[in-house]
Amino acid sequence: MFEIALVRFRFLINLIADPNLVAPQGGGGGGAAPPPGDVVAGPIDPMGGVTNILMIVVFLGLIVFMLFVQPRKAAKKKKEMLDALKVGDMVITTSGFYGRIVEDNDDCFVLEFGDPRGVRIPVRKEAVEGGKPKADDVKKS
Repeated sequence: MFEIALVRFRFLINLIADPNLVAPQGGGGGGAAPPPGDVVAGPIDPMGGVTNILMIVVFLGLIVFMLFVQPRKAAKKKKEMLDALKVGDMVITTSGFYGRIVEDNDDCFVLEFGDPRGVRIPVRKEAVEGGKPKADDVKKS
């Protein structure tokens, strides 16, 4: 097994040096060797193409995972975070504004912004990026 890997490694190194190189056929046991300078067409992959099929399957699996599974996990995590938010929590919006939730409607939060806390703006729940603990909950040391 190690010898096959070593032969493949050497072939790849030679292929980098000479891209026109094709693996010669035969194992050197009897028979006439081809004349120097002639290129003998032969199989490069001794596995017979199984490696190529396996690589395609692995890449397709990776693409499916990246396109479908990861976004679903992220959406589930965001939904759990939004469901856990309640009136009085500090949040940050996708535009970077910090505010406190004063009302929780079906599809939006009413956030209170500003230093004197007088500005109330309705914000869609999807626009809330994350929650921040209340100032009362943070232990001061």
